[in-house]
Amino acid sequence: MPAAAVAPSSADAELVDEPPFDPDRIVDTLARHGVDYLLVGGMGARLHGATRLTKDLDCLPRFDNDNTARLAAAMRELHARLRVENMSDEESIQLTSHLPSVEFFRRGEISNWMTDAGPLDVLHDMPGAGRHAPRLRAARHTLGATQLSGWSHRQGRGAR
Repeated sequence: MPAAAVAPSSADAELVDEPPFDPDRIVDTLARHGVDYLLVGGMGARLHGATRLTKDLDCLPRFDNDNTARLAAAMRELHARLRVENMSDEESIQLTSHLPSVEFFRRGEISNWMTDAGPLDVLHDMPGAGRHAPRLRAARHTLGATQLSGWSHRQGRGAR
């Protein structure tokens, strides 16, 4: 007896709809545009030695006008569009691809994006990070073939 045909679920459709995840391309684009941000989430943990796999990149940018304009430009280069539940990537492109802008980011909410290099989440705040902000310092890390300039926690009192 032949197996019954099963319609693909929306989760299956999302997997087919997503471009391959290329964090090097996202990070390289942000770097070329001079975006200041903190890499957080699973990819941030990987920079510190975690082996956990992740399928998106989470960043916490600095939200002054100049940096936000650079972030918006980088995201437009990546053809960023909002990830919206129950909406295909094509529908999202048509409805939200104009949104990466300084005005949009002034709203102060987390935003979940799909780019041509995969998922990118932009956070406006990270619970608990506020008290660590004075201890952040410039740092360089390597992600794949890409050199990252970002922030890292200072180690100890006099660390630079």
